Amino acid sequence: MKRALAPLAIAIALCLSAAAAVGAEATFKDGDVQLFRVKCGLCHGLEETFDEFPGLSRDERAAVIEDMRGRKPGWISESESAVITSLLSTDDLAGLAAAVERETSAEAPVEGWTRFLPIAHGVAMAAVFFALGIAMALSGLKRLFDKKKLLPRFPGSFVWRRHVLKGKIYVACALAGLGVGLSIWALDGFAIGAAPHFIVGCAVGALFAIGGLAGMRLAAGKGTLAMRRLHASCNLTATALFAANVASGLFLVYALVG
Repeated sequence: MKRALAPLAIAIALCLSAAAAVGAEATFKDGDVQLFRVKCGLCHGLEETFDEFPGLSRDERAAVIEDMRGRKPGWISESESAVITSLLSTDDLAGLAAAVERETSAEAPVEGWTRFLPIAHGVAMAAVFFALGIAMALSGLKRLFDKKKLLPRFPGSFVWRRHVLKGKIYVACALAGLGVGLSIWALDGFAIGAAPHFIVGCAVGALFAIGGLAGMRLAAGKGTLAMRRLHASCNLTATALFAANVASGLFLVYALVG
């Protein structure tokens, strides 16, 4: 009888072991593991964490996280710090390391793109702003001030056809940049803390779309005074927001490569 039950006992033991393993893995949420990988793996490898933390108490681990936050202010928010602190308070750091390894292996094919795209996007948008944005803003202001006979020595020049051509290129580049931003969001979410940057980028795209359409009406000779005001206000506001977004985008690029 005992011999007959032995295989059954072994099978039950294996099932219980598998269930325990699944339960242990379930304690680490995918979103928390990803947050830990991105935020704590920026400046150094995650191996350093798994090498040093086993000998530290929970309070000492929390102190290390706070120290890391202070070294790059703004990179880890209060809520993100709470998640990471809770995650690294586990007694099963080996299990956490295994969860990180599994997620890293699963995302390896796209991780290079999620790192390259934000950097290329930030550099390209900065180039567009400095090559076209400033010149277009000065050109539009020159036209506006000349019309109102204000500041006759305002810098820059206004040539209608050149202004229209550069405006089309400028708006197209800005909207393309918004499209790349959507791709970054689709691939990587907002794990790098770029949600405000993305929201402002959407506002820039919407304003440029409205201002650009108004400009095309003006170029076709179908504009009105209200259309000219709409064109100027939308494009100048969008350019101001674009400048702020270029600054924040370069900061995010520095955070990725610094």
